[in-house]
Amino acid sequence: MNVAAVLDRNKVSYREAVRLIIPIAAALGHDPAELPLSRSSVKRKREAARQNFSTEIKSNLEIKEPIVVHWDSKILPVILGSQKVDRLPVLVSCAGGNYWGCQNWLVEQV
Repeated sequence: MNVAAVLDRNKVSYREAVRLIIPIAAALGHDPAELPLSRSSVKRKREAARQNFSTEIKSNLEIKEPIVVHWDSKILPVILGSQKVDRLPVLVSCAGGNYWGCQNWLVEQV
């Protein structure tokens, strides 16, 4: 998985992402001074990762009828542990309440 996408999913700020990537790059044997590391480069990579994810979802869903998108933010307990996290489940279903005639997809859970 793309590092920019992982940082985005974990809600790490652009500046904090740069602060994390510099020591990681150094530990992997790269010279951080030679890498294009800036807040704006991290932002561009995140936006590209979001666009790729969106394109992948759109290409995998074969929708031939109107749909309804349901989403709701919930604070739920972590499966392993005692802390709680903010999750955003997104469900795509058929329009008109006819849930029997179509397949429901769980698109993403962040």
